[in-house]
Amino acid sequence: MSTLENPPANDQEMIDAVVEFQINLMKQTDPAHRGQHPKMHGCVRGDFRVLDGLEKDVAVGVFAESRSYPVWIRFSNGFSQDDRDPDFHGMAIKLMDVPGEKLGNEQQTQDFILADTSYFFAATVERLLLFMQQKVDLVMQGRTPQEQLQALRGVREISVVRKPVFW
Repeated sequence: MSTLENPPANDQEMIDAVVEFQINLMKQTDPAHRGQHPKMHGCVRGDFRVLDGLEKDVAVGVFAESRSYPVWIRFSNGFSQDDRDPDFHGMAIKLMDVPGEKLGNEQQTQDFILADTSYFFAATVERLLLFMQQKVDLVMQGRTPQEQLQALRGVREISVVRKPVFW
């Protein structure tokens, strides 16, 4: 763990609660509908190349040696189905054939999750769980994605480091 991290005492408990919540949600809904970043713009396959000569402080893990990995990349919207609406955008990168010990049941992969914001919308795992629970409640009420976004923006318990700036 980084010396910059200061997780709350109940961090693992909250992580387990998020995982359980997401699994239960997936069991009760259409598994093809994703809970996060539901609108996919595309999924591409390619090669992820690690360049030679990286600085020592970043030449760790998959970046330790110059090589290529097969990769799958998924581009997505964070919330809205309408691309004209301001939204978060994501890029999920899954490297394949990555050796080494892994967490969970992943084998031979390494994931990178990217978003076009300078912050994560929930300051703690507990607030992430609260957000997920409130979003499900709004979906169950039949609210449109835009109505959900407006309602969730008004939740004071969900804090961000900086106010989002849309272009």
